Amino acid sequence: MIIRRLSIAILAVALLVSGCAGKNVRPQYNIKSIKPTITTAANSQSFWRDKVVYPFPVKYTKAKDEKGIEWEIAYMDDYFGTGKKSDAETVVLIHGRGANSGYWGNIHKALLARGKRVVAIDIPHYGKSIPGNLDKPLTRSLDDVRAVIYEVVVKQLKINKAVYLGHSLGGQTVLGYSVKYPEAVSKIILEAPGGLEEFNDVPLIHTSLRDDFAKWKKAWAVTGRLQAERARTPASVKADYYFKGAGNNPGYFYKDGEIPQYLTSVRQRMISASPKEYSNYTAMYIREIFSVADELRKSDKNNLVKRFNEIKAPVFLAMGAKDPFFPVSTLSGNSDVKLDLIKPFHDTLTDSGNIPQIKIYDNVGHFIHTDVADLFASDVLDFIDGNSIDDLEDPAAYSEKTDDSVAMPPEIKQFFDGFEKALQSKDRKQIASFYSEDFQGGRGNKKQMVDFVCGNISFISKYQVTLKSLKIEKDIAIVSGSANYGAGVSEIQEGSGLRKENGRWVWYGEVKR
Repeated sequence: MIIRRLSIAILAVALLVSGCAGKNVRPQYNIKSIKPTITTAANSQSFWRDKVVYPFPVKYTKAKDEKGIEWEIAYMDDYFGTGKKSDAETVVLIHGRGANSGYWGNIHKALLARGKRVVAIDIPHYGKSIPGNLDKPLTRSLDDVRAVIYEVVVKQLKINKAVYLGHSLGGQTVLGYSVKYPEAVSKIILEAPGGLEEFNDVPLIHTSLRDDFAKWKKAWAVTGRLQAERARTPASVKADYYFKGAGNNPGYFYKDGEIPQYLTSVRQRMISASPKEYSNYTAMYIREIFSVADELRKSDKNNLVKRFNEIKAPVFLAMGAKDPFFPVSTLSGNSDVKLDLIKPFHDTLTDSGNIPQIKIYDNVGHFIHTDVADLFASDVLDFIDGNSIDDLEDPAAYSEKTDDSVAMPPEIKQFFDGFEKALQSKDRKQIASFYSEDFQGGRGNKKQMVDFVCGNISFISKYQVTLKSLKIEKDIAIVSGSANYGAGVSEIQEGSGLRKENGRWVWYGEVKR
């Protein structure tokens, strides 16, 4: 009897190890820390090539886009398994806007430790794919990027089918890649992806700006975006990258760590390290907004969103519950991530026979792979290996939008009506009269805010406000909500304030200073 019980126990252990009694268990390989670094190498010609050190050896290759332009592309291609590298399941990592392939951290390590082959690419004009492309057009499209990825992964590395994981801009890139090259994609993982919503047609994303950088730069000068990006200081970079930062800027990272520190340091060090590379980076960083919007235009009957039904590969969509960047209300007019982005995406794929797996991570922002590094890595590996993922969403059960607006007292409504008339007049003096001399907000002081509003006045055809909260304390009204300005919707963030001065309400900006 004792022998029989012992045999049963041994069998149970064997079943667990083999995966027959639960999730599939794969071999674990010992991978050292993969923290990227920045050296202090003297006499360096290039900040990116010489000073930024990725966790694994970087290779360089040449790859052409659809226009025939040849790019120098930096990438890592690593495998620590015991089998043949060419036979290993491959995961291709595509980074986000303004980022680089040195920032994957724990997810990169976890994939390699599970025996996956990992290819991490710096897309044109980012990371180590900056210095060799300083003479290449900044007007490259996301389809150009996809063509380059296909050239490197499929044609050169001979990886005919792979899992593709894209973060943010990389998510939109992967979405379009799976439509463009379906035969090359086995599964797709979308981490806080762009590309899930259509954008209104506004002058800033007009097709005439597509191939002419000088024309684009002139058109976008009114936004002040490029000028502001190039005027950043190390202190402002740090403040803006973290949620504890100054002002209403929501930041990128909820949780600090090696990767947030690395990305922040890289952005700070670029400012003075290499003027040409910095100019290239900042220009591409802002120009990329156009690249993103260019394939999401509502008037385009063949835009990316309208082609989601062509995606045949299994999909895992991961979103942070506190991601501050979606929806892109200013261009889409959307206001609810679940109802305006996730549910339509889910329904379109489901109707085409491809039910996506969707998870929303609590208390997580835009960087899921750093905010909850271990959990996200575990979920990604479970998805790749065909195991179940805990706590998945059921978008079919999402309820319709409810009206959670609050009523405005007559004097507050009078203020917003008057502000709308001032905007429609396009008169700077009238507009400025609706701001306190003490105004301080995410765009800066009164002058800076009025400059911004007047610079974008051509896009404002109305100003209809919906308040979600309103609290009046003496001469201060603390408000939150949204404003539909015609071309899109802008958020009135929590903590925004009006102040009564000389018997009339004016914008005061951030209440807590």
